[in-house]
Amino acid sequence: MLALLKAAPDITLVILAGAWPSTAQNLYRHPGEAVGFEAGRRLLRDGFDDLMPRLAAPGRRVLVMADIPHWASDPVPCVVANDGSLLRAPCTRTVNRLAPPDYDSWQRDVNDVFRSMRGRYGDSTTIAIPADALCGPQGCQSMVEGEFFYYDLDHVRRNLSPAATRALAERLGLADLLRGGEPRPPGPRADK
Repeated sequence: MLALLKAAPDITLVILAGAWPSTAQNLYRHPGEAVGFEAGRRLLRDGFDDLMPRLAAPGRRVLVMADIPHWASDPVPCVVANDGSLLRAPCTRTVNRLAPPDYDSWQRDVNDVFRSMRGRYGDSTTIAIPADALCGPQGCQSMVEGEFFYYDLDHVRRNLSPAATRALAERLGLADLLRGGEPRPPGPRADK
């Protein structure tokens, strides 16, 4: 990837996205080194400190996307059970929002690493944290335009309606992020 970017300075936008909490807990520099969240968070930031100058080119922007809020277990079976179009045993689990313990214990520390990186690499780099747009004190939004937008515990569905896709993109501030700005603060959420 670095060789491609170096050879193509006309690439003006680089988007880095990943399952960062999973990645962070498994990072190490030398075989046999201890792995875990604490060491991984340090190495994650060190890795970005090393990578970001190597991505730089005149006129190039970098957008780093943190992971979306992550369920502790797959919510889809409950969504399907409560659908109403099929007779199934009801599910009493709440799926219209993620409860803070579901996502916070898994992602909070890694999101804090990303928050600490904001402004660290200059104006050409934007750090976006979906939880900042989707979550409030009562939990994280999991529905837009009446549609559950998760495919499983940590992926967004690809078959959302156009209205739901637009609403989710607007909530996340994607248009602003792709233009190179910070996302506008989203409007009121249902979870507040």
